[in-house]
Amino acid sequence: MESASVSRPVEDLEGKINQLLDQALYTTQMISKHCKLNQENTDMERASISHHVEDLEDKIKQLLVPLSTTQMITYHFKHNREITDMERTSISHHIKDLEGKINQVLEALSTTHMITKHYKLNRENIHMKKASISHPVEDHEDDLKKRTEKRMKESAVNIGHYRPLIRAIQENDVKAQKHFLDKTPDAMKAEIDEFGNIIFHLIVQQSVNSESVELLKGLVSKVLVDSPATLEILNVNNMTALDIAASAGNTEAVKVFVKKYKRWSSVYKENQLDLLPVHHAAFWGRKETVRYLLPKTDWTKEFDSGAELLRILIKSNLHGIALGVLKHYPKLALREENNCWNEIVQMLSEKYLAFTSGIRLGFWENLIYHYIPLKYDHDHVAWPNGDSEDEDLEMQNPKCSTNCSEEFPTLPQIASTIDALKKSLNIVLSLLWNALHLVPSIKHIHDRKLMHTQTLEIVRQMISKVDWTYKEASERLKKPVLTAARFGIQEFVDEVLKAYPNSGLFYDEKGRNIFLLAVLYRKEKVFSLIHDQVASIRDHNNYINDEESRNILHLAGELVPSRHVPGAALQMQREMQWFKGIERHFQPFLQEQRNKIDQTPGDVFTEKHKKLMEDGEKWMRDTATSCSVVAALIITIVFAAAFTVPGGINSDGIPNYLNGTYFRIFAISVAISLFASTTSVQMFLGMLTSRYAEEDFLEALPRKLVIGLITLFMSSSSMMVAFGAAFCIAISHPWKWVIILICLLGCLPVTLFAWLQFPLLVDILKYTYGPDILKPTTTEIRAIATACELCASKSELNGKKIVIRSDSMAAVSWINSKELGNSNLTHLIYYIRSTLLRLGQVSVEFSSRTTNSYADSLAKKGAEGEGDILIRSIS
Repeated sequence: MESASVSRPVEDLEGKINQLLDQALYTTQMISKHCKLNQENTDMERASISHHVEDLEDKIKQLLVPLSTTQMITYHFKHNREITDMERTSISHHIKDLEGKINQVLEALSTTHMITKHYKLNRENIHMKKASISHPVEDHEDDLKKRTEKRMKESAVNIGHYRPLIRAIQENDVKAQKHFLDKTPDAMKAEIDEFGNIIFHLIVQQSVNSESVELLKGLVSKVLVDSPATLEILNVNNMTALDIAASAGNTEAVKVFVKKYKRWSSVYKENQLDLLPVHHAAFWGRKETVRYLLPKTDWTKEFDSGAELLRILIKSNLHGIALGVLKHYPKLALREENNCWNEIVQMLSEKYLAFTSGIRLGFWENLIYHYIPLKYDHDHVAWPNGDSEDEDLEMQNPKCSTNCSEEFPTLPQIASTIDALKKSLNIVLSLLWNALHLVPSIKHIHDRKLMHTQTLEIVRQMISKVDWTYKEASERLKKPVLTAARFGIQEFVDEVLKAYPNSGLFYDEKGRNIFLLAVLYRKEKVFSLIHDQVASIRDHNNYINDEESRNILHLAGELVPSRHVPGAALQMQREMQWFKGIERHFQPFLQEQRNKIDQTPGDVFTEKHKKLMEDGEKWMRDTATSCSVVAALIITIVFAAAFTVPGGINSDGIPNYLNGTYFRIFAISVAISLFASTTSVQMFLGMLTSRYAEEDFLEALPRKLVIGLITLFMSSSSMMVAFGAAFCIAISHPWKWVIILICLLGCLPVTLFAWLQFPLLVDILKYTYGPDILKPTTTEIRAIATACELCASKSELNGKKIVIRSDSMAAVSWINSKELGNSNLTHLIYYIRSTLLRLGQVSVEFSSRTTNSYADSLAKKGAEGEGDILIRSIS
């Protein structure tokens, strides 16, 4: 009796341990599957996993107390002579087995706890980390696999009997499938493999052709007559044949099931399945299948799953369809109606490649991207009420909204002619763009632009339709906007600032707001956006420090790896440009402030960039050494060639072919090659003897490298021309056909040199003499425009001159549109023009009345002769 009374609670304890073990294995299996799919966990998934593991940990701790009690009782029974040896052995064995199971649970818990800690820290999983997490999880998953295998073994399916049918399905042999089904009609309803699949589960996974679709239609029709419930059978993964067809993107098979089996939507309610077929199709990115299933799904009754579908669509980059869902069901954009709202917005803040600011295009790509019109028809969903989600996103073609005949009622014929010409022009342009869409590279640019437009519209739908309070914004917008600033998503930050202007006052765990994060991670677009539009945030950052007492210049001095700038030297140059640019935009006293370890921003920059500067110096020296050796060899060759006259000389020492064309080409080429190679050697020697200070990387070293590479290219090209001319002089005249061959061969090394060195030269020129890394602010541009406007209205400047020193860009079109004939403005206009041509231009519209009173007063004071004006980075 005593042994029975003890064994019963121990058995109950064992049952609880088994339940906990199943929970731990389920959690680890879910995490392992997530890692294998190489996906990033969202906040909701991280919270769910964390809560699950913490609850498991508490339960195990509670079980340790009764376990210690049972161990004590077992010890007592071992020394109690009234209990038989068999009873004592049985109880002891029972407890040991229980201890082993608890150890298994604790081992599983250690793995899940490690992953939970990883998620709480909100770290980004890279492939190596995901692999290291998956391995220990797979070990615990083996036990669950064994249980599944045990279930399969216990299945009464005769796999050998159905193997010919399975092989015929895999080979897409429709005739063999029909032959087997004619012989074995029961195969349409029976499980044919150990995974619980019936014939419909397997047949929808294969490639689609007309024969297989007709076979599927026939099978579905037969089953609906005899046993309709067959189509509702779930395999071991709790998936119907319709689910598998949707996952595989077999749209034709999906159409067969949906059209013939009318009650398919009720199956998921009866079985309490969370995911509908449209969810499976969206998860695997099956666009056509999703487009077909969306209007077929009863969203009024399944609205809870609509939020999950929206999340999956965005995660699978089906932004066009996701936007259509939002427009058709606007309540999904409201946080009260969407339980995935936080998760969706956070996901959008991390998808930097889905926004225009997250990509970098070349010159031609950028030109095409800017002008190519968008076509939205391929994401169209035929909703039941006939609405289209593309009503607000039309072709971005210029249209004339003005009725010309109304504007010019006296010239109706001219107006109609103009309308006809416009329509013809639009048709021609439309045909041209349609033809260009056939080019894969242009179509790729179009698809990227379309994705960027749709993603931005989704962000607007999710954020702009809410009246934000500080409490709600801090709970829901704080983390997304900080993440977007870190990734440099200018569009996302802009939309958040429009919805809640005080978003710049949100701080992360280290005391950094969006402005500081933009500076730290070198996101110049976000920086320019905040600096230009939100003066309160910009000015506020003059006086705030993070938890380490670092101001904004300290953060600018930190080193952040860049994947956009090639080479250590160019990256060092870019870092210097960024640091100097930030210095110009903020108060000078920030340069002297010290952090917790008593470092100024300059000290931080020097310390953090020490290794990068050493790498840049090594690269510069190696490049200069290699190029100087080549240039020195060219000097030796062409110097000797200058005194070795081709064709010989006469008795007076005059070249025999002195008046020949080839000789003139030879002489000029040798001289150019000698002078260019000498200049190149001097430039590279200047690089080798440079002191390699931080400021040298800004312009001095890149300038020497540019001159050295250009002159080296000139010297090598001239040397090949000189060789060709000398060869033509040396050969006899009947061999003139050789001249063409010599020219072609001479172009080979020159072309090879240009092909190898030209990308480097372009990068150096772009980063050294291209536009400023920080775009101009509206205030700076407005100040220049105001000064020009006021000066143009004056007949004279009273002997005073206006000096505009700005590292920003203004609108050349504005200056060109003004007839400024005053001779006293010649220097001013010339300086502005040269600055604009050097730094680039931006299209901005100005009015004669500016809203910036500070710029007005400065410009007016100078124009009235009260003093010189120095407009420099006004902020």
